[in-house]
Amino acid sequence: ALGASRGQLIRQLLSESALLAMVAGAAGLVIEMAATRMFQAIRLPTDIPLNLTVHTDLRVVLFTLGVSLLASLAFGLVPAVQASRPNLMPALKGEGPTVASGGRWYSLKNALVVGQISVSLVLLVAAGLFLRSIEGARTIDPGFRIDDRVVMSFDPGLLGYDRERTATFYRMLRDRLKQAPLIERATLATFIPLDFSVDFDNVIIEGRATEPGKDLVQVMDSVVDADYFDTLGTPITAGRALTDRDTETSPPVVIVNETMASTYWPGQNPLGRRIRFSGPDEPWREVVGIAAAGKYRQLTESPRPYMYLPSAQHFRTNRSLAVRTRDVAGAVASVRREVQALDPAMPIFEVKTMAQHMERAYLGPRLSAMLIGPAAFLALVIAAIGLYGVMAYSVSQRTREMGIRMAVGASPRDILTLVMGQGLSLTAVGLALGLVGAAAAARVVSNLLFGVSPSDPLTFATVPLLLLAISALAAYVPARRALRVDPLVAFRAE
Repeated sequence: ALGASRGQLIRQLLSESALLAMVAGAAGLVIEMAATRMFQAIRLPTDIPLNLTVHTDLRVVLFTLGVSLLASLAFGLVPAVQASRPNLMPALKGEGPTVASGGRWYSLKNALVVGQISVSLVLLVAAGLFLRSIEGARTIDPGFRIDDRVVMSFDPGLLGYDRERTATFYRMLRDRLKQAPLIERATLATFIPLDFSVDFDNVIIEGRATEPGKDLVQVMDSVVDADYFDTLGTPITAGRALTDRDTETSPPVVIVNETMASTYWPGQNPLGRRIRFSGPDEPWREVVGIAAAGKYRQLTESPRPYMYLPSAQHFRTNRSLAVRTRDVAGAVASVRREVQALDPAMPIFEVKTMAQHMERAYLGPRLSAMLIGPAAFLALVIAAIGLYGVMAYSVSQRTREMGIRMAVGASPRDILTLVMGQGLSLTAVGLALGLVGAAAAARVVSNLLFGVSPSDPLTFATVPLLLLAISALAAYVPARRALRVDPLVAFRAE
């Protein structure tokens, strides 16, 4: 009315949008600094200390600010253009939108709220699945016992030990540990399951029909001493375990797990069958026992073949010691004394309980939950704020309508139902779309889940209820404001 052009009005409104976007970008940087400190505080369960180095990068900051400005232009332009074309006479008389326009359900702002709720649901479901996965991982049977076990490592090769001296050191250590009062069982092995290290060997299965040039199969293995299966609590389901009679001069033997037995000797008795490693002069090894299948690299792996070789018949210099005891501190002290008695210079490293060792296996879901959890929380906050903003704006634009409704007899309950019904309708649509997206996202991350289904009923029931409750609260506050509308004040605008 005073002569401002549409361009001037649009520039003014976009300036306000840009200011809000810059403030939001600054708030985002504050959150980023807090997140940086949180990530730097993460300590990975590794023997060599590894820390996540995260710092604020100027390029990232500039990129973020640029995105904030682009967002202000993209999402501020449409309402700015709409506001630059007002109906002057009703606007100058203070008349608000009509009932139809004020209560219009299909609009850009409603679509954005629905989108916020949908994205929030997807992220919250993913975070919930990873949180459930942390507990689910602890219910997976790894194929060995965790309680009352301690593991530690040696490597005589670091001190220049040759093969004979290494074998003597390990044999004397085992003999001394058998006499230690606090140690119930002790064994040495090249690899403890679910460690970061594994070993593969190419083997030939006797009598197995193969294609030309494909007679080799690759199988993971570990070189172990007698008492290995008793110490770790891995049951032998058929045949026998390794004993001290499996020496360098006795017939070569091997123990395979149930998966290897069923894979390469389906419907047959594997005991007495033979395998050998590829290479010249490799002897045939008789299968004398079958061990229960377990987890060897990660908890989510599919059942895989595995075999165990007696240390006297398959030499390896580096070994890990596993001890079964009810006094962890006392057992570790006993091991240190015995090692020092044999060689004061021998280093002992990677000393940990089996429960601490298993933290490596649980690292995946923990990190996933830590990374997606804050993002899901922020998405939830943004969705709640978005719904509150839309409902508050709708109430402010429909003041006259509320006054008319109350003047013609609408009760506070009717007004409350009207306003909250609109908010919860938006929430319902967002939840419906979000559930579809969450189901698809859960399938994508299914390989990262431990002991929990991608369609976990508890997660898919709890998260929508949580979002619905928060959305109801976000809609209730503007609805309560609508109840305070005075019909006389609303009619004065007429």
